[in-house]
Amino acid sequence: MNAEIGRKYTFIRIANGIVEHATFVRADDGSAYVECGEDDVIWEDDEEAWRLALADLEARGFVVECPPGNETMPDAGSWMRIVPHLQQLPGGASFCERVGRGGDPWPQIAKAMSNCTWFPADEFGQLLELGDFDVRWPLSFAAWYWGASGASVDKACAEFLVTNGLWHEVRGVLFEYDSDEWLSAWRTRFESEAPTSRRVT
Repeated sequence: MNAEIGRKYTFIRIANGIVEHATFVRADDGSAYVECGEDDVIWEDDEEAWRLALADLEARGFVVECPPGNETMPDAGSWMRIVPHLQQLPGGASFCERVGRGGDPWPQIAKAMSNCTWFPADEFGQLLELGDFDVRWPLSFAAWYWGASGASVDKACAEFLVTNGLWHEVRGVLFEYDSDEWLSAWRTRFESEAPTSRRVT
């Protein structure tokens, strides 16, 4: 991130359902001012101090909050309402932890979940290519989507999983989606989207 001199940036971190904010300002002499909760810190000594301050925030799990006009980051308030519920779903805790870290394609996935607008197949595909993937993430995305909106992305989710040869992994985790009546109902709906030869029995 190449911070502009004098501009105030707001950072956000979501951990265990709690949203925390921090602010950052880069001075023209290379120093930086950071405010996080009750802690105010001035980073100085050399012209690269502001870079060290940014690195410290990122190491602590903060990411830049959505600036005006940026459509890739989720609205903090909307995401905060989702987190406690998502954490109760299979793979939900690690899902929320990855969003909190930031880094593509997680902001886009969180945005899709916050707005209930589409199933981010391309973004989940990126995670699969990166080797940082849990089959529960797309499943819990689809389950939460239906539970929250009444609309369904089950077909798109099933197609993604089948196309990428992941249905054998689905068979091993679908039993986990049985903790609540609505979740069991979603599981039944989702299984109906699978090709007949691949349905879980």
